[in-house]
Amino acid sequence: MPGSADILLEDPFHWTILSGGPSCGKSVALSYMLRNSAHNGTFVLKLDPFGPSDWKAPEPLGDIFTQIMTRVSQVLRDEYWEHPEKLSDLSVTHKEFFRWLVEKYNRPRDYKRWLDGLEKDLAIAMENVSTAELEAEAAGLKQAAGMRTQIVDLVNLCRRSGFSDVLVVLDVPAHLKAEHLDMLKEFYTWLEPMHQAGFRCIAAIRESIIDECRLVERAHGRVSTITLQPTIEQALEVAGRHLQAATHGQVCALNTLASTVLIDHLDQMVTAEFGQSAPGAWVQLAQLLLENTGEAGEPLEQADFRNLRLRFYQKFMALNITPDSPRAGVWRGPNFIPLDPGLYDFLLELHRRKGNPLYADQRNNLRKENLHTLASRLRAVIEPDEKLWIYVLNRRNEGYWLENYL
Repeated sequence: MPGSADILLEDPFHWTILSGGPSCGKSVALSYMLRNSAHNGTFVLKLDPFGPSDWKAPEPLGDIFTQIMTRVSQVLRDEYWEHPEKLSDLSVTHKEFFRWLVEKYNRPRDYKRWLDGLEKDLAIAMENVSTAELEAEAAGLKQAAGMRTQIVDLVNLCRRSGFSDVLVVLDVPAHLKAEHLDMLKEFYTWLEPMHQAGFRCIAAIRESIIDECRLVERAHGRVSTITLQPTIEQALEVAGRHLQAATHGQVCALNTLASTVLIDHLDQMVTAEFGQSAPGAWVQLAQLLLENTGEAGEPLEQADFRNLRLRFYQKFMALNITPDSPRAGVWRGPNFIPLDPGLYDFLLELHRRKGNPLYADQRNNLRKENLHTLASRLRAVIEPDEKLWIYVLNRRNEGYWLENYL
């Protein structure tokens, strides 16, 4: 990790974005920060606001912010249920905010259910906590002021409960729907009222998403960016560590499995596809090299490159086709490939057939010559090797079909 990472972890104001290309180590770096923060007494909240869920925001406060407060209320509720002695350290104001938080962001009876798990005297005391003053204050505040007040109260509550500060962690996936991109934009647009001492967010976000959503500009200088740019030497070292662990120390480096020339060719392939020497891709290549090395243990040579590339794309670079996407195109591994309407419709037709062949007379009386032309044009765009087809396959008189797709 860069030395600046540890400095940012100690700064109570800084919000951070871990930036970089695909498979560059953002999630690993995020885990490093998480481990350090939890060890230092931080209240850590790892959130997945973009995953499948039936969760609905109770009001339009900003989807990610509302999910943060919902999850915080649930974690604190469990914390006090497991350690009820912490409730005795809370002031009246802290208790009022805790009850208000649970009742606002959860089901109506959740606070009462939580009370039922406490000892009788403590349950009676917490049941008598009133939120009338807080509710009256919240009703009179505008949205930004309401968010700011909630965060200040939350930080005070967590600190009284033994935590040093609050850290929200987001590991943003590479493939986001349009509504999820809008959520991310809104979250960073509203950073000003959330930018309070003791409340921070660290997010791992792909560089292309940062640029597309203009997240740094939306934050108006309130977020710091750490860009991960691994070198080929670092990527090979990471792959070597995985090899060492997988083989119980029998293989410790890639150069025992592949010649220098082959490693150079593979690095050119990785750089072309990922934009850099991505450690994640090299770990996958290490697995393939280990699987394909002969019994004699001789390193693979340049002549093995084409077969390794074929295996790499088949195993790790499946096409991700989303028919409901607002953009016409397809994801191949980490990259989105735009397609013109004709090619996109052809790809969707192949996708709908789920591996069953498409013949010329099965698509609106499409002539055989036109079908071959469409297939050739699509292959030219999505196939990494013009002579070794991976995705759009065919045999004479058997039509065209898709393989290696999600």
